[in-house]
Amino acid sequence: MGNEGVVAVEKALALLDCFRPGDESLTLTALAQLSGYHKTTVYRLMNSLERMNYVVRHDDGNYALGPRLLYLGKLYEQSFHLSRVVQPELQALSLASQESASWYVLEGGQRLCLFRAEASHGLRHSNLPGTQFPLDDSAISQVLRHWGLNERLPDGEPAVPLYTAGARDPHTAAFAMPVFGVHDKLIAVLALTGFLRRPDLYNGTIALSGLYQADMFFKGYMDDLVYRNSPCDYMRNFPDNHPYKELYAKADKFIMCCGQGQWEEELLRSTLQLRDILESKDIHPIVDIWGQDVSHDWYWWEKQWVYFLEMTLGKA
Repeated sequence: MGNEGVVAVEKALALLDCFRPGDESLTLTALAQLSGYHKTTVYRLMNSLERMNYVVRHDDGNYALGPRLLYLGKLYEQSFHLSRVVQPELQALSLASQESASWYVLEGGQRLCLFRAEASHGLRHSNLPGTQFPLDDSAISQVLRHWGLNERLPDGEPAVPLYTAGARDPHTAAFAMPVFGVHDKLIAVLALTGFLRRPDLYNGTIALSGLYQADMFFKGYMDDLVYRNSPCDYMRNFPDNHPYKELYAKADKFIMCCGQGQWEEELLRSTLQLRDILESKDIHPIVDIWGQDVSHDWYWWEKQWVYFLEMTLGKA
């Protein structure tokens, strides 16, 4: 095969790599944009892939992955008898922890999710087996870099299991353990991943004299970090189909309290603003506004804390 043939094969494979979770069906224009190739090149290569059943073309002109890839994937899967041992253990670990359990290996300087067992509860952090990620600062990557590539980590010799939170995704955390084979060679990473926030387990909150929008401090500045720490902003855009929606609505201990005394004026306004936003989303917190003598002070928070704990948990 000449050099032109090699380039054509590489381009065809790159087009297959454009299909990802959430992008299972792509137009010719989208494929050209994602690959960086000219439309005519994409059209010619996709026709070849379609003839070989690596892709299919729907009636609307969109392309999707074809059955030939499933066949090859099954052949690849059958070559890994390791799955017969690993997968049941991942399922057991996921069932016991109610989180997602994964088996990662080094592949081409990246981390490859080879096997996966998803958590059974409604909130889960999903990755498909076969997904690759760069070697970042996550616990999984640190294990691969240290024991697989002999890299020295900034904190020296790590204690296991390694734990990181928010390394790749601000909402998830991971525990990771090295798995060694013959001659103590790293063969994989066993990982447990899940959400940092679990309203399915912690179904309530007590918020006292809260400030729920960030503009008081940032004067109109907004980035992703500020946005995610400004409930009035992100709850205003909270989608009706979000997996947390039903959990928030069912929370039986969602309490917001504020006084009307000294230094509480701005906080009272913020509390009522968030209440109205939540009500518009069919989420109904208990909002308890105390008297005009109740100031923004630890003296009152201690009283409120005891009062609401007894309300929700009962007297000791």
